[in-house]
Amino acid sequence: MKQKIHLFMAAMKHKKHILMISLLVVVVLGLVITQLPKKACVADGNTVCYIKKTDNYLIETGAKVTVEVSTQAYGDALVNLWKTSHPETPETLTYVLNSAAKPSDLLASGTVDLAYLTQNEAALVYNSIKGVDENLQISLTENILTDKSVVLNREELKFIPMSGSGFSFIYEETMLTKLGVDLTDVNLDGLPDAIDSWEKIEALMLVWSTLDPTLQPAAIFPFALNEIYSFYPFMTAGGWNLFPNNDITKPGFDTAQFLLALQQIQRAGTIAWKRADAPLTAVSYGWLYDQILSSKNFVFSMASPWMFVAANEKKNSTNIHFAKFPTFNGVQLTPLLKVNGYVINSITKFPSAANEVLKLIRSAAGLQAFIDTTSEIPLVNETLLSQLVFADQNRQELARSYISSFSEPLIALPNNPSVLGFDMLTKIDLVNIIAQVWDQKLAPTDAQTQIVANAQAWIEKNNTVAK
Repeated sequence: MKQKIHLFMAAMKHKKHILMISLLVVVVLGLVITQLPKKACVADGNTVCYIKKTDNYLIETGAKVTVEVSTQAYGDALVNLWKTSHPETPETLTYVLNSAAKPSDLLASGTVDLAYLTQNEAALVYNSIKGVDENLQISLTENILTDKSVVLNREELKFIPMSGSGFSFIYEETMLTKLGVDLTDVNLDGLPDAIDSWEKIEALMLVWSTLDPTLQPAAIFPFALNEIYSFYPFMTAGGWNLFPNNDITKPGFDTAQFLLALQQIQRAGTIAWKRADAPLTAVSYGWLYDQILSSKNFVFSMASPWMFVAANEKKNSTNIHFAKFPTFNGVQLTPLLKVNGYVINSITKFPSAANEVLKLIRSAAGLQAFIDTTSEIPLVNETLLSQLVFADQNRQELARSYISSFSEPLIALPNNPSVLGFDMLTKIDLVNIIAQVWDQKLAPTDAQTQIVANAQAWIEKNNTVAK
């Protein structure tokens, strides 16, 4: 019996040794396999080859990438940057200027590998553009303003926001200084702390109303209640934005946030924003932004890049600054923004090189070239903005203000994709309803009910299959 037990224990010990040796062999083999050189990625015109070690893309043999640009100077600058950073393939990058050709024709013909399009144009050719490589997408999440063009990039990053155009809040430094306002900007957000909320502005207005009439400004803020696009920021005073859930059937007019904005609009109607014996009715607040800019006697207004601000500053010896809008109840008002950006042609023969060019375009050096050689307003985050140099202060301030803007939503009606949901803003009688709220003739709750009904009726009428 003892001999059997001894033999059993010996056998078990032998098996244990075999098991340990087997495990050791597995571990060693695993280490050997991990040390073997990985199969090299081949940039064959179909595969995008990212080299992690050097953080760049492998350029296909004989690659030729054509990028669309808005100015010849920018195209030349990009080509020179490429030659400097890629001396081994200096002839890869070429460019063409924006043309009158339809984006669909431009892409289908293969004229460009990287097209420069508006948001709307990109939406129309969505199926003809391809997403950027996942490695570039990861790096660009900290490079681009990801809240711009959300709908186009919902599935993958296809549209790279590059520049914007829209309204920004402006303040006149010379007038504010005369009025004794401290223009210190402690948090460096581009808006002096003394005027960074509508509550603070209203408090200042009470002080200014006690001054000698000859010292009082003619206009505090020239609302335009007859033009819904420029009035849009004030509709966001409660935190609402159109289609908050990217759902065409839910524009958000029935939300508490939108009702709060209507209540603020009603309250604003009780305040004299222009010099008058009493608060003025909505009809008195028409489009005056151009006239205000050409005058010397205003405090705040709003403007866009096409409104000749610099020329008026020179003519009137004023000092106008662009900034994000003041907050209301801690909520940031968000004006609308039109966006241009880059896309990759889905039929490019050199996808790896195309991603490398796009990476160069969004690099600090590429963005600086864009600033130096175009008149467009770049869309960059605060971190990148601090690294860039602007010869024009107004342009730099516009770029900072656009960080807080809301890009126009590109949501089309599902059964009638030729109609954008955004069009409803001008079709549901918003101007008239808001004017009644301003004039205290319509309660905010009743106005909200009307707007919700009008929006629903518009959706039902237009969301039909086009014949």
